[in-house]
Amino acid sequence: MADKSGRFQILVPLDASGIKDLKPDRPLKVVAFSRDGATVASTVAQLDSRGAGHATLAFAEHPGGIRVVVGPHNASDEDLKHLQTLSINVAPNQFKEGAIAHLPSIVISPYYWWWWLWWCRDYTITGRLVCADGSPVPGATVCAYDVDWWWWWSSESQVGCAVTAADGSFQISFRRCCGWLWWWWWEQRIWRVNEVLADRIVPLLQKVPGIRRVPLPDPAPDFQVFQSLLAQTGQSQRLNAAPSRRAAVGGSINPSALEGLRTQLLSVLPTSPEFERLCVWPWCPWTPWWNCNANIVFRATQNCQGQSTVIVDESILQTRFDIPTQLNVNLVANDQACCLAQPCQDGDCPPGNCMLPIDVCNYTSAQVGGNPGASATPATVGYGNPGGATPGSPFGDRPFSEGVLLSATFGDTFDGDYYEFEWTMTPSIPSSWQAMPPPADGGFERYYWDTSLNSHGVWFSAQPINSSSEGMRNVFESLAHYAANNSIGIGWDSYNLNTLMWWLTDNTGLSNGTYYLRLKAWTRPGETGDLTDPRIVPFCGPEEEPNYVAITIENRVDTGPAAGHPTDHPCGSGTVHVCTTEPDNNIFSVTIAGQTVGPCAIVNAKDTDPVEINFMVHDSAGMLAYYALACNYGLDQVVDLVCSNNGVPTASMGIETGPGSIVPGPSASFVTSWVGPAAQIGPDYGSALGQGATSPIWNGGTLTLTTTVGAIFPEPCPSACAYELQLWTYKRNVVECDDENYYYNLTQLSLTVIKAEPC
Repeated sequence: MADKSGRFQILVPLDASGIKDLKPDRPLKVVAFSRDGATVASTVAQLDSRGAGHATLAFAEHPGGIRVVVGPHNASDEDLKHLQTLSINVAPNQFKEGAIAHLPSIVISPYYWWWWLWWCRDYTITGRLVCADGSPVPGATVCAYDVDWWWWWSSESQVGCAVTAADGSFQISFRRCCGWLWWWWWEQRIWRVNEVLADRIVPLLQKVPGIRRVPLPDPAPDFQVFQSLLAQTGQSQRLNAAPSRRAAVGGSINPSALEGLRTQLLSVLPTSPEFERLCVWPWCPWTPWWNCNANIVFRATQNCQGQSTVIVDESILQTRFDIPTQLNVNLVANDQACCLAQPCQDGDCPPGNCMLPIDVCNYTSAQVGGNPGASATPATVGYGNPGGATPGSPFGDRPFSEGVLLSATFGDTFDGDYYEFEWTMTPSIPSSWQAMPPPADGGFERYYWDTSLNSHGVWFSAQPINSSSEGMRNVFESLAHYAANNSIGIGWDSYNLNTLMWWLTDNTGLSNGTYYLRLKAWTRPGETGDLTDPRIVPFCGPEEEPNYVAITIENRVDTGPAAGHPTDHPCGSGTVHVCTTEPDNNIFSVTIAGQTVGPCAIVNAKDTDPVEINFMVHDSAGMLAYYALACNYGLDQVVDLVCSNNGVPTASMGIETGPGSIVPGPSASFVTSWVGPAAQIGPDYGSALGQGATSPIWNGGTLTLTTTVGAIFPEPCPSACAYELQLWTYKRNVVECDDENYYYNLTQLSLTVIKAEPC
């Protein structure tokens, strides 16, 4: 505010008498800025019913030359300095110590009076951040960004942030002004190449006649992009520069010249309804410094399980255009968020002192063979996705390997304080059930939020506790018992909420095979005492359902010769090949025009010469998923010979749609003891089933691929090029509950093909 006691004063008359039907219900702000842009005085003035008013600005010291600016009262001093509004310059000699300098009246036209009404707007955004299942996301930082874009560049201005409450709710309030001096608006923006826009613009440019080279996107906007495009299409380049000292702002970009450039570009660019809808320049006019509306996207982060994680990251395709001043939103976090688990409501939890069937890794009980709701085919008991393999889809009949996550939901009256898993391989024999080996009882972590929305981890692991009837037992504490004896704040994170145990099956005393597991509950009030009242927890629902889960375990051994790996091809340290037969592969030989070609060989050949590749893909446990054979050469180039993209065959050599053929091959003498000719070609498990393999076994075998030099070694004559054959082989196992962590093996063979003239 102005210093009324200052030795130097000026009176600024305000005149809005020319505005018809004026309602002087809004005060005005009057600010004085020094030559270096600092605020030296600021006050608020009120107009009377005739539209007259004034402001007095006082200064303790001589202010020198100043600029007096008038604008809406709800704009900050800093905003008024950069907005296109009414102003008057005051020379230093107009100030007299002890006297009031009278300035000419600043006339306020109807244009500015109306404009100031909309110039600065106060926005409030309220909303909730939830997970996909509707559970709230507490303690997350939600930020709103006003986004602008033109061509393939975008810029985001953060307008406000808020931390979500326990129910996921948040509120962001901010003020947004418009009518900026364009050069100042531009100086505040940091531009980046927006991949969404670039991925859509480049294909359009490639369709324009004459454009042979699309300029590469650069983070810094530059007119050279458009000069290149217009030059390639034969257009004159009238890229005007403004005479202002601000013309060079942002490098070579002058936003005030964009409209003229837009006209030129539209004469050569294809129409784009999508870009017109998104208002992307040049398909749409663009003067964002005059845009009074807010276009909002959201980004949210959360400290989830000790790591800061982005859980919402909206692209410009999700922009909320021209939002109202009061906006309510519902944001859905991605699967990286920590969600507050909700208590059972309206019968969500099953009734009774029971449990639902046990889920295995990412599979429900009904998706694992032999369990409630799943296929009961004896051959696929305990396998994930039983019978799910079809030609081109290899991942059916999947055994489990190493760590296996077990989880289940308890009934609403479950009263177990501690629990353990018992196992058998013969459930029909009651006496065969036995306690889980302690090394197989893998622990896990749960998280809860305290009342300050801080996340805390609690490790749940098996602990030896004496029972009154069966001696020492290795048991886990139930979630309900822990919560009853500890303060956990506002509630649990849904992560691992229903987890019962990580079953550790590799080298813990358990061999491969099909296991049956059941849950035994114990009572132990409080923190001390023996375990009492042992009972097998039944499944909720029909009593005839067996209260166990069937799981087939198949862990591989990879210890070189001890695993049965043959010595005819190297493995282990210094190689790309794993010392295992689960799976194994090898390229026995490559024959070109009847000549056997070994590794690192140099061979002279013609495109029409026949090629045979004898190779082996095999899994001693019969759990092959798929294999793929490719030829790599040159710079990042590849020919797919037998192609499976994650097990899905594509049109290529060795498949019926390809130019070559693949047939079962003879077994080599040094592997006849464990690999015979392939009974099924594959190249994936689903296809092998259609070729006669019996679920769930597909071992593979030896194969021969026939083709020609020109098809597999494509560099044209004359040439001399090194090629590398790569043979990948994968098993179907679910390893550590990761559907993409496969057991695999790799064989590589390199050779050089010379195609000499005459071609």
